[in-house]
Amino acid sequence: MKANREDDPVLRLIYVAVFNLAQYKSTDNRLSKPFNPILGETFELKNKEYKYFAEQVSHHPPITACYAYGRQNDYKYWMNTVMKTKFWGKSLEVQAVGLSHTKLIGRNEMYSVQRPSTIVNILGKLSLEHHGVLTCQRENSDFEVGQELGQEDDQDISTVYSPTQ
Repeated sequence: MKANREDDPVLRLIYVAVFNLAQYKSTDNRLSKPFNPILGETFELKNKEYKYFAEQVSHHPPITACYAYGRQNDYKYWMNTVMKTKFWGKSLEVQAVGLSHTKLIGRNEMYSVQRPSTIVNILGKLSLEHHGVLTCQRENSDFEVGQELGQEDDQDISTVYSPTQ
């Protein structure tokens, strides 16, 4: 992971935030029926750079836990898909509950990420939008980065700030 090779702590924070934000790009056209594994079903992906493992730990409500690590033992990543849903009539809002976590082993730094909400518009043309702020914070640090999603004209806004500001 590039963040491990960066000396600037703010740039490391940004790299970890982008790493976590990248998962949302692949959802642009993901409107087909979702994968619905049975309880205990697993998925494993291995390549030269990382190993990823996921398991369905609850079927109702559907919850998947995942764990990944870099093949050079440079990072670990884990999260689960616990979600809270709200039905608004024309749309369904899915709010992630809990945090995803990234550990940079080479730096002995731990990062926590609060994920944004996802809106599934079900009336008219089926569409998917992400709204809110993806917030990434390094533990025991004054800095965090927030990536605001859902801006008009795809103009997402990133801000690095200190909670004391």
